[in-house]
Amino acid sequence: MRVCQAPLFLYVTFVLLILFFKAFEGRISFWEAIKEGVYFAIPLFSGSALGVMIGKIIGEISHLGYYKFGQTSIEWGTSGAFKTMVVENLDRYFLRAIVYYPIAVFGLAFLAFGVILVYTMIEKKIAAFVLGVAVCVSLFLVSLIRCNYMWYRTAQSITIFIGVVFFFVLDKLSYRIKK
Repeated sequence: MRVCQAPLFLYVTFVLLILFFKAFEGRISFWEAIKEGVYFAIPLFSGSALGVMIGKIIGEISHLGYYKFGQTSIEWGTSGAFKTMVVENLDRYFLRAIVYYPIAVFGLAFLAFGVILVYTMIEKKIAAFVLGVAVCVSLFLVSLIRCNYMWYRTAQSITIFIGVVFFFVLDKLSYRIKK
């Protein structure tokens, strides 16, 4: 994954969170969310294509090479890769929450979001539920693409997720208190 591609995963999570909360509040239906998602996808794909083209042009003009730092391999097809990915991500992002404070905050936000998802199921807000599951998947998109666990430093979308979920929870709590 190149440096210019790193914000893409952040963008996908942020857009899905926006669409989720719009659907949660009943402002858009499932099909409207898909239509709006396509509108969000246009700058994503055009910006990605432009970023790659500009990077290649600058690299060719300046005779710069592309170096790989860290683990960038794709593990799909290797024996036990999917199981290893699931176990490692569970270990790194949920079990370590017991002793590692930043991951504990993520675990708490994930739990709060899980409660919100259960509420959407009870209230039969199908669009919000589907978008909520998509948000959860988008948090580990890098991991799913590579079929390998995701390092903390590549999990930029998790910080946005934590902030938005806590903002949403506090907003709903303050609304209940004022009422």
